[in-house]
Amino acid sequence: MNTLLLGLVIPTRNNPKKLESTLAGLATQQAGNLRIVVVSSGESVSQTIALFESHLKIDHVHSDRPGQIYQRNIGIAKLQREGARYIGFWDDDVVPLPNCLLSITKFIEEKTAEGLVDFGVGLNITNELALNDAPFSNLQRLLGRVGSRPGQVTVTGMNSSIAQLSSNINTEWLGGGYTIWSANILKLYPQKPMNTLHAAGEDLIYSYPAGKVFPLFVCADAKVIHNSDRRETWETAKFREERATVARLYFCSQHEELSTTLYTLSEITYRLIFLLIPGRFAIPKLLGFVRGLKRHYFGKIKGGDPLHD
Repeated sequence: MNTLLLGLVIPTRNNPKKLESTLAGLATQQAGNLRIVVVSSGESVSQTIALFESHLKIDHVHSDRPGQIYQRNIGIAKLQREGARYIGFWDDDVVPLPNCLLSITKFIEEKTAEGLVDFGVGLNITNELALNDAPFSNLQRLLGRVGSRPGQVTVTGMNSSIAQLSSNINTEWLGGGYTIWSANILKLYPQKPMNTLHAAGEDLIYSYPAGKVFPLFVCADAKVIHNSDRRETWETAKFREERATVARLYFCSQHEELSTTLYTLSEITYRLIFLLIPGRFAIPKLLGFVRGLKRHYFGKIKGGDPLHD
C-alpha cells in the first residue's frame, strides 16, 4: 500500500541562497506525507540541506551532469521507487506561500475522491503577469500571441498565462517548475532532456501532449512566489530568444492543429511593431528571433529538434 502521497523534486545548480528560501518556505507547510529530493550540480548545497533535515523529509543527490531535466529525472526515479503517488516539479526559486501544500493536497484528495487519479495540477504564481495584464494584450490577442482564457494554447503555439488566478481552472499546459503530476503519467510520458544550455519551452513541449490525454488543472489556492532575478545582457537576451524561437517552431511542428507559418507571421509583425516602442532589449531579441528562424527553416536539419540540438 502506498503511504507516500506527495514527493517534490528540486533541481538546483549554484543557487544555495534561493534554495534555502525555498526549503524554508516548504518547512512551514502542513502537507501530511511529504518527501523532498534535492538534486544538485555545481556548488555544494550540503550545508543548506543540513539546515532543514530536522524539519523536512529530505534527501540530497549530487549529480556531476548538469541540466535541469537530467536532474529532475534522477529525483523522479528515486520517488517512483519509493512509491510516491504524486510527484512535483519544483524549481529552486519557487517559494510557497502559507497553506500552499495543504491546498494542493486537498485538491488532489478531492479529485481522487471523484474517481480521477491521473492528472497534472499547477501552482498559482502570484507575482507574474495575469492573462489580461500582458503588455499590449489586445494587440497580442489579435496576433494570436495570447488566448481568450488562462491556460489556452493558441494556433500560433503561444501559451496563455496561468498566473494570478482567483479560481481553479482547466488548462492546456502546465509550467515546468511548479507542477504536480500523477506518478503514472510520468511513467507513461518520461520527460526527455534537452541537450542545450537553455531548455526553452520544455514545459510546453512536455505538458501540452500530456494534456491531450490527461486532464490538467491549476489550483488557485496553492499560491507561490517565483523568486527570479534573472539579469539579462544584450548577448543573453539574443541567445535566449534564439533558443525560444527554435523551441516554439519545433513545438508547433509537432501538432497538426498548430501552425509554424502563423507563429512566424505573428511574431514578425509583433516584433517589428515592438521596435517602435522604447525597450532595452528589443533589438537583440529581434536578432535572436531571426537567428532562430534561420536555424529552423534553413539549418542543417530543417525543423531542428531542440531536444537534441
